[in-house]
Amino acid sequence: MKRAIKILILLFLGLSITVSYNQYSFASSVNTKKSRVTYTFKDANGKKFKLYIIGSNEVKAKGSFSAKDTWAMPWAGVNEGDTLYKGNYRIYIQKYGSKSISYTGVEKKNYVYNSTRKMIYWIPSKSKGQPDLLFIAETWSSNSEAADVYYIQSGKLKKVKGGLDYTVRPQITGKNQLQIASYNNAEENKPWTMMVYNFPPNQTSFKRKSIKSYTFESGKSMIKHWRKDWK
Repeated sequence: MKRAIKILILLFLGLSITVSYNQYSFASSVNTKKSRVTYTFKDANGKKFKLYIIGSNEVKAKGSFSAKDTWAMPWAGVNEGDTLYKGNYRIYIQKYGSKSISYTGVEKKNYVYNSTRKMIYWIPSKSKGQPDLLFIAETWSSNSEAADVYYIQSGKLKKVKGGLDYTVRPQITGKNQLQIASYNNAEENKPWTMMVYNFPPNQTSFKRKSIKSYTFESGKSMIKHWRKDWK
């Protein structure tokens, strides 16, 4: 009986060592120098983290009508001469000051990153209790961009349910509050729509606070004074 218990203890210790070793190997195998985009991020409590967006099977191209790949040809989402990258992108997180790097579970497969347009961007917090926000965007049309939005809570990267789509990228209008502008060229009288959203981090989704439409001239005037909060 004692011999059996001893064997079980040794097996448990061996398993623990193996698991620890594998975790360390996984962390040490992440080459942060290959990160296409790197940010120093804060959660709602002001704790700092590093976010690395690292691609595999990555291909670089320039926007061109003579490009061999269709994804690099000019359209609403690509101008001629834009610098593009296509690959499978994973997001890794590292607590500031720590050597440990973890995979967040977030992966964008076959994602075309237009670095000229900075389609991966972030909006830093402007007040205490408000987390930084990460946007991974794609072009839908000449008037529309859509983005998955992420933030850090309890040391983990979390996705805001629903994301956002817009014509003009968000500006911060208050604590956990942002505003977007959308333009609909099929609407003759009031093509501009301004929407304000609240984002209490514990609710994990944007809550629309207000929506108002404007004439072309009124909307254009508002956009002239729009702040560039994104980076």
